[in-house]
Amino acid sequence: MTLQNQADTSHTAQIDISALGPMMELLAGAFTQLASDGLTLLNAISMDISSDEQVAQRIELADELYMVADEQPELAQLCVSFAEMILKKVEEYEEDIELPMAAPREILALLMKQHDVKQKDLSGIAGQSTISEILSGKRDITKQQAISLAAFFKLPADTFL
Repeated sequence: MTLQNQADTSHTAQIDISALGPMMELLAGAFTQLASDGLTLLNAISMDISSDEQVAQRIELADELYMVADEQPELAQLCVSFAEMILKKVEEYEEDIELPMAAPREILALLMKQHDVKQKDLSGIAGQSTISEILSGKRDITKQQAISLAAFFKLPADTFL
């Protein structure tokens, strides 16, 4: 084909612009979603958490990021980095929570209830009658029992001292 023939055919070829409108709408929607997602991530890593509801939202977002990292290896490093920054905010919030002062036996009773632990489940730490006396306030938790309870519940030993 000669240059003249190419020039002649380029003038006659029409560009179909009927698809341009829907394509621009799709692009606008994609850019709007990208901006929204970016703002969500920016807020999640920069704004302090002030409620348990926000903690749940941040954890859900971090979980989503980990899922994307698993499904799309090319995005894994970026997603994991964002998830870790978000979870750092959760840790900061949780560190600032002041736990009410409670007697070690009350903490033990609460933990047993929360984790559905029976007195017999703690037999490696103390006998069932000893656990019963601790829970009723007739006996204090010894230092060794506190260490063992802390290991059992994955908490610091001073929780039970």
